[in-house]
Amino acid sequence: TVAHHFSELIVYQQDELHTLLSELPTDIVALHGTAAISLAVVMSERERTPSARLRQLVAHGIDSVDSEWPRSLPHERLLLSLARFAGLRAARRYEDAAAEGDRFVAQVELLSAATRSATMHAISAGIIQIVITNILLGRWERAISIAHLLAADHHEGRTQHRSSLLAYVYAF
Repeated sequence: TVAHHFSELIVYQQDELHTLLSELPTDIVALHGTAAISLAVVMSERERTPSARLRQLVAHGIDSVDSEWPRSLPHERLLLSLARFAGLRAARRYEDAAAEGDRFVAQVELLSAATRSATMHAISAGIIQIVITNILLGRWERAISIAHLLAADHHEGRTQHRSSLLAYVYAF
């Protein structure tokens, strides 16, 4: 449930999400790399520069996600790639995050139209973050092409966010 609503939780209930993830037992965080990455993402919202703890969580999370990759199903790989992106972005490793974002987008583009439509609610916030990462790196054309993946997303907030990001890019 936390993973499904992570985007809303980090925006509207950041303190509660931080408390929840911080209180997870160490063995759970060690076992589930996505939990480590989720905590790192929440911490990154509060830290001007990534702390040693945040970088450690990201490193562990990525190692865990990478070890899950070979035995995961295609739809799980999509979410694992998004988790990897989120960890790299939280650690402010923007070049690496953009490269992982490109791998994620390539996976999304391989989805059938029906599958893409069915999964957009779960991946759209991540796609917006990939667009932002490309903007931060000055990759204007790439940001535009990725933003167009969200054209079929009719969520009001994400539609406005996408439009604002595209307006910003076109202004440059």
